[in-house]
Amino acid sequence: MLNFDSVAKHYALRDGGSLQAVSDFSVQVDNGQVLGIIGPSGCGKTTILRMLAGLEKPENGTILVDGSPVVGPGRERAMVFQDFALLPWATVRGNIEFALHPIGLSRTERGARVAREVERVGLEGFEDSYPKELSGGMKQRVGLARALAVEPEVLLLDEPFGALDAQTRRMLQDDLTSQLASTGCTTVLVTHDMAEAVFLCDRISVLTNRPSRVSKIVDIPRSQPRPDGFRRDREFSNLVDSIWSELRQHVTLR
Repeated sequence: MLNFDSVAKHYALRDGGSLQAVSDFSVQVDNGQVLGIIGPSGCGKTTILRMLAGLEKPENGTILVDGSPVVGPGRERAMVFQDFALLPWATVRGNIEFALHPIGLSRTERGARVAREVERVGLEGFEDSYPKELSGGMKQRVGLARALAVEPEVLLLDEPFGALDAQTRRMLQDDLTSQLASTGCTTVLVTHDMAEAVFLCDRISVLTNRPSRVSKIVDIPRSQPRPDGFRRDREFSNLVDSIWSELRQHVTLR
């Protein structure tokens, strides 16, 4: 479904130099899989996600979605951001419906799809609330509902729970693993949380420091959705330890 082949990206600096963010990044993701991308801070994780979203272009290499090269944003891909990225002047209903206008659905069809996603993320009764009236966890649920409403083939998650408290983050992780299993979306998750990656993902790509490339691929031998009890299994803690053992080789304190 997804194929990164020798992808590289650099940024020009104000002093005339350049910063190599990603170098020779290659990984494949099968249809319906959840790929986690984890690595040191500033190593280029979000850059990889933005290139897959079509928001940035690689200098070298190719990114294919179902065999077609990514040349810009597309309706088959939807992204959920860490900072929620909601329209402050729009209600929950309006924020979700906003993503549906380019698809060409009728008003009735849009209303039905909004209602479906509101129910999916557990926000019934808050359809007419504005972002300022919602908690952080509720805002992130709106962002997820907006992304899922367009029925994407590929869901991109950029540290979606990074700004939330531990209890809310865990509850949303439980919800997300069920939702991903029910939708069958091929998903790429960028996170700093190793336990979150093990709980939500089928494969985890551990990156080196900048310029990032794949240091190790870790496969998670559990099917989705994951039961909450998986977090208490010895297998779970061993996987987290294995990822940290690989990651710590590339982490430096600044």
